[in-house]
Amino acid sequence: PSSRLETATASMIHAPLLLAPRGVSIDLNEQSAPQRFTSLANVRQIIINSGSGAPLVSGLASVTGSTTIRITGRANMRFPALSSLASLASITVDSGSKAEFDGVTGYTHPPNVDVTWRAHNPGSELVFTNLVRIQGPDTPGEYLQIQAGSGGKVLFPSLMQIIREGDNDNSANSGVALSVSGTGMLAAPLLYLFRDNDTRPNSSLSLSAGGGLSLPGLSQAGLLGVKLTGVSLPAQPILPKPNFTMAGTNIIFVVPSLAGHTYQLQQTASPGTVGWTNAGVPQAGSNSVLSFSTPMQGSKKFYRFMITPWP
Repeated sequence: PSSRLETATASMIHAPLLLAPRGVSIDLNEQSAPQRFTSLANVRQIIINSGSGAPLVSGLASVTGSTTIRITGRANMRFPALSSLASLASITVDSGSKAEFDGVTGYTHPPNVDVTWRAHNPGSELVFTNLVRIQGPDTPGEYLQIQAGSGGKVLFPSLMQIIREGDNDNSANSGVALSVSGTGMLAAPLLYLFRDNDTRPNSSLSLSAGGGLSLPGLSQAGLLGVKLTGVSLPAQPILPKPNFTMAGTNIIFVVPSLAGHTYQLQQTASPGTVGWTNAGVPQAGSNSVLSFSTPMQGSKKFYRFMITPWP
């Protein structure tokens, strides 16, 4: 389709629901922003091009159909209301732009579609702030491709699991592919599990041409059915440390968690002994962060978290 809806400098479109049954391309230029769009149906493509670099917040909460989003021209966009990426066939961030999808906590790959998340060019960042788990494609011919290239960054501050259950039909034409090249960067400091459980797995993790990876929690122990190219992982994970703050006379620990696991804060006066004791009560994982508060002691203390079951 060739239909196109375009704005000029400093103009705005106010359309709470845009239904485009034959497909339309939306091109938002300069200071315009899609903050007035809350629901899009069958929109073929959205291009956000803001030369100012000023932070803009989108009110977009619902997308149906198969839509591609491109953030370009130093645009700086947040999508806090969008809780699902299932209808986005591709997300591309380039030309020094930034896109943050902080309303999404989980992702399940939609059927019968290839999906690409990509950051390209220096200064470009694609951030999935609260995404905890990625469920990969389950049918043949489908890929989720996550790409950081030519100085672009793809960041997953909260991601802990990438899992493809697989359809067990012996098809190798499906998987989750992570690739970094050309001084790009992919960071997922909490990722500890990347598994392709299909009978003919075809997921991959590749690094080339000066790219960078920051995956301190991922190890050979958390890898299954994933082809590595240019990547070396330790045998066991180097676990990320929880964050902590001081609040009056208490220490507040904040730790990412997964449903199905139990988290217990423990303390001791000396880490070289077996004298670890529980500090407070255990908490059930919630696919979000957990907060633990414990009083500061007069003497030096060491703290750790017991996670059951592990991994």
